[in-house]
Amino acid sequence: EDEQAGHKAKRKRGSGVTANKALAKNREQSNEQRVLELTAHNEQLREEIRRLSAEVENTRRALINRIVNLRQT
Repeated sequence: EDEQAGHKAKRKRGSGVTANKALAKNREQSNEQRVLELTAHNEQLREEIRRLSAEVENTRRALINRIVNLRQT
Protein backbone atom coordinates (compact mmCIF):
# COMPACT_ATOMS: atom_id res chain seq x y z
CA GLU A 1 0.00 0.00 0.00
CA ASP A 2 2.81 2.39 0.82
CA GLU A 3 4.28 1.74 -2.62
CA GLN A 4 0.95 2.48 -4.29
CA ALA A 5 0.50 5.63 -2.21
CA GLY A 6 3.99 6.76 -3.27
CA HIS A 7 3.11 6.31 -6.94
CA LYS A 8 -0.09 8.29 -6.51
CA ALA A 9 1.78 11.10 -4.79
CA LYS A 10 4.32 11.21 -7.61
CA ARG A 11 1.55 11.19 -10.18
CA LYS A 12 -0.20 14.05 -8.39
CA ARG A 13 3.01 16.01 -8.19
CA GLY A 14 3.63 15.38 -11.88
CA SER A 15 0.17 16.53 -12.88
CA GLY A 16 0.65 19.62 -10.71
CA VAL A 17 3.79 20.47 -12.65
CA THR A 18 1.94 19.94 -15.92
CA ALA A 19 -0.90 22.14 -14.68
CA ASN A 20 1.59 24.81 -13.61
CA LYS A 21 3.28 24.67 -17.02
CA ALA A 22 -0.12 25.03 -18.72
CA LEU A 23 -0.99 27.97 -16.46
CA ALA A 24 2.37 29.58 -17.12
CA LYS A 25 1.94 29.12 -20.88
CA ASN A 26 -1.59 30.52 -20.71
CA ARG A 27 -0.36 33.47 -18.65
CA GLU A 28 2.47 34.07 -21.12
CA GLN A 29 0.01 34.05 -24.06
CA SER A 30 -2.26 36.45 -22.18
CA ASN A 31 0.69 38.72 -21.48
CA GLU A 32 1.77 38.62 -25.13
CA GLN A 33 -1.78 39.48 -26.20
CA ARG A 34 -1.86 42.34 -23.69
CA VAL A 35 1.46 43.65 -25.04
CA LEU A 36 0.04 43.63 -28.58
CA GLU A 37 -3.10 45.47 -27.43
CA LEU A 38 -1.11 48.05 -25.48
CA THR A 39 1.31 48.55 -28.38
CA ALA A 40 -1.60 49.18 -30.76
CA HIS A 41 -3.24 51.56 -28.27
CA ASN A 42 0.08 53.32 -27.76
CA GLU A 43 0.37 53.90 -31.51
CA GLN A 44 -3.19 55.26 -31.62
CA LEU A 45 -2.31 57.67 -28.82
CA ARG A 46 0.87 58.76 -30.61
CA GLU A 47 -1.17 59.45 -33.75
CA GLU A 48 -3.71 61.43 -31.71
CA ILE A 49 -0.85 63.45 -30.18
CA ARG A 50 0.54 64.18 -33.66
CA ARG A 51 -2.89 65.28 -34.87
CA LEU A 52 -3.50 67.50 -31.84
CA SER A 53 0.00 68.98 -32.05
CA ALA A 54 -0.62 69.93 -35.68
CA GLU A 55 -3.99 71.42 -34.73
CA VAL A 56 -2.37 73.46 -31.94
CA GLU A 57 0.33 74.69 -34.32
CA ASN A 58 -2.25 75.70 -36.94
CA THR A 59 -4.37 77.50 -34.34
CA ARG A 60 -1.29 79.25 -32.96
CA ARG A 61 -0.26 80.40 -36.45
CA ALA A 62 -3.78 81.63 -37.22
CA LEU A 63 -3.94 83.52 -33.92
CA ILE A 64 -0.57 85.19 -34.54
CA ASN A 65 -1.68 86.18 -38.06
CA ARG A 66 -4.90 87.62 -36.69
CA ILE A 67 -3.06 89.65 -34.05
CA VAL A 68 -0.58 90.95 -36.65
CA ASN A 69 -3.42 91.85 -39.04
CA LEU A 70 -5.35 93.67 -36.28
CA ARG A 71 -2.30 95.77 -35.43
CA GLN A 72 -1.78 96.69 -39.08
CA THR A 73 -5.28 98.06 -39.54
